[in-house]
Order: sequence, then structure tokens, then C-alpha cells
Amino acid sequence: MPRLNLTQWLLVVAFLILYGAAVFAITRAYYLQQALARPGASQASAPATVSGSTLGTSLQRLGQAGLTPREELTTDDPVLLARLGDQLFEQRQFERAVTAYRRALEFDPEEVDTYNDLGLALHYLGRSDEAVAALAQGIARRPDFQRIQLTMGFVQMQSGNPSAAAAALQRAVELGPETTVGAEAQRMLDGLNTP
Repeated sequence: MPRLNLTQWLLVVAFLILYGAAVFAITRAYYLQQALARPGASQASAPATVSGSTLGTSLQRLGQAGLTPREELTTDDPVLLARLGDQLFEQRQFERAVTAYRRALEFDPEEVDTYNDLGLALHYLGRSDEAVAALAQGIARRPDFQRIQLTMGFVQMQSGNPSAAAAALQRAVELGPETTVGAEAQRMLDGLNTP
């Protein structure tokens, strides 16, 4: 195996940092797109009633400073809770996002997209073992959900588990190589296989 000099190591480290930032940006863009695509996400539509308030009012509250997680989590609507988690995730408030995602799963434990989001938030908190467990729960519920396979591959790769990463990424590719998620999974898989 060839030995790398200091310059080569610096280039490798710079590449890994840029690669991680690119994956984060792609994943973040996807989650923002999914948050807007969820039912009732558009505030222009007729507001839905949620625990005595309107959806629009609830969403406005999310942007206000000083609210405690307990105040934000007074609803039992899993869609609103998942969107709250997405907004907190976007604001890099990962601990609070985890709380929102977990609460959403209490009311809708079959929502695989929420397991995916929970796993990613846990990973960004440095709790990758918990992230893998959450992702595995989602995969057990719906193994054909391509996005969660990609996220599992990413988390496993970042956690230093290349064989588990390769298996998840390969499954994501198999589920739709022509999709954006499939193409990203293939790109990550190619990066894993490069010596």
C-alpha cells in the first residue's frame, strides 16, 4: 500500500470535509423539499385545526425565540411535530429536533420518513449508535424506502463501518438507480470502493 506524504494527507482531509459538507447540503435540501411536500405544508391552503390553534399560527410560533420544547410540543399531530423537527433540524437545533421527531413517532410509529430524520439528527449530535438503531427501526417497517437506506449508508460510512455502509448504499441503488437518491447512493458507494 502506498504511503502518503503530508500534502496528500491534507488533500484527503480537505476532500472528506468537502464531501461531508456536500452530503449534508444534499440531505438538507431533500428534507426541506419533503417538509414542503407534506400534506398541509403550504400556509396558503386552508389552515388545519391543531389542538385549538391553526397550523399557520403553530408554524409562526416555531420561529419565535424563547419557546421551550415543552411549549412547542403541546400538539399531538404527528405531521406538525415532524415539520417542527424539520424546522429545528434546519436551524441546527438537533437536540430539539430529536425531541420533536420522537414525539411524532409516539403518535405515528409507522412514519418511516420520521425515523430517517431522527436518525440523521442523532448522527449530527454525535450519537451514531442511536442513529443506526432509529434507522434500523424505520428500515424494519419499510425496507423499500430508498432515502432511509441512503441515510443508513451515510451514517455507517461516517461511523467507520464500511461494510454496513456498502450494504445499505447498494440497497438504495437497487431501489432506483435512476433517481436522485439512487445516483447519490451510487456516488457514495463508488467513493467507498475507491482505494
